[in-house]
Amino acid sequence: RMQEGSEVAATPAHWPREHRINCFDISESGEIGVHAEGEMIMCWSEMREAGVSGIARAHLLDTYTIKLFPSNQVILTGGADFTLRVWSLEHVTIAEPETKKGISNHAVQMTGHTGGILDTDFIEKGRNLLSSSMDGTVKYWDVPTQECVNTFEEVSRCHVKCCLVDGTTVWAGSDAGNLAQFDFSSGEKTSLIHYDGAAIHCARRSDHVLILGTGDGNLLLYDTRNQETPLDHAKVSKISVEDIEIDKESSSVFYIGTGDNQLAQYSISSGNIGERRQYALPVEHEAVRAVKQDQEFLYSLCSSSISKHPKDPITSD
Repeated sequence: RMQEGSEVAATPAHWPREHRINCFDISESGEIGVHAEGEMIMCWSEMREAGVSGIARAHLLDTYTIKLFPSNQVILTGGADFTLRVWSLEHVTIAEPETKKGISNHAVQMTGHTGGILDTDFIEKGRNLLSSSMDGTVKYWDVPTQECVNTFEEVSRCHVKCCLVDGTTVWAGSDAGNLAQFDFSSGEKTSLIHYDGAAIHCARRSDHVLILGTGDGNLLLYDTRNQETPLDHAKVSKISVEDIEIDKESSSVFYIGTGDNQLAQYSISSGNIGERRQYALPVEHEAVRAVKQDQEFLYSLCSSSISKHPKDPITSD
C-alpha cells in the first residue's frame, strides 16, 4: 500500500518506462487511479499489492488528458491524434508490451476535432462532456451516441487549454490569454476576459469566483457577475501556474501546481487571495503539472512521478 508523502508506484517491473507521465486522475475514495505515459494508459489500485491492474494503448500518439467518469468505472482520454476515447475499466487489463501495436477495440471513439485534445469536463454525471483542443474550439458531446452536439469557437485560431461547464455557461481558456464565456444552449459568446501577458493555463470556479492560472505565474480572481476587473491577483510563480484544484470540503480553499516546482494551498477571503501554505515535494527542479485529491490526500504530478501528500501543508508564508 502507498505511504503518506510517498511516490505512487504505478509502473510494473515488466513495463519499461519510455515516456514521461502526461496526465492522471484519482477516484474520490483514492482506491482507483489512472495515468498516461505517451500513448499508453495505466490503471492502478491502492487496494492491490501488485500496483498496476491494467494497461492499454489509448491513442496513436500521446495521450494529453485522462479522467475517471463520476461512476469511477469508466475512463475518458483525449490525445494528440484528435480523438476522444471512452473506456470501461474492465476492458483495460494487464497486457504484455507487444500489445502496443494496436488499440483496444473496446474503446468508444469520438471524432471531430482537428487538433490535439487538451482538456475535458463532464456534464450530467458523464452523459455529456466538453473537450477543448489545439484547433481553437470547445466541443459538446453526447456520449451515448458519440455525436458532437455543439461547437464553441474561440476568438482566434489558438490552443484552448482548459474548459469547464457551470450550469448554462461554458468557459474556455486559451493561449491567447482569453477566458471566453459561452451560452450552453445557443453556443454564443456572452463575455470575454482578456489577460494581456500570457496564456490562461487553467481555470476553476468557486461559488461566484473564477480562479485563473496564467502562463507567466499569476493567479487572478474574477467575480462571475462582474468581469470587468479582477477582484485580486498575485504573482505566485517565477514560471507558470500549471493547475488549480478546488478543495472538496471547502470551496474557499484551493491548491496549485507551478512550473517552478511548487505545490501550495491558498484560500479566498472577501474576494482576496490569502496566504500561501506550501508542501514538501520529493522531486526537485520539475514542474508540478497537475494536482488532484481524494477524500483525504492530495496528489501531484511531475514529469517522472505521481506523489501523495497529507492535505495539511508543512509551511506558511
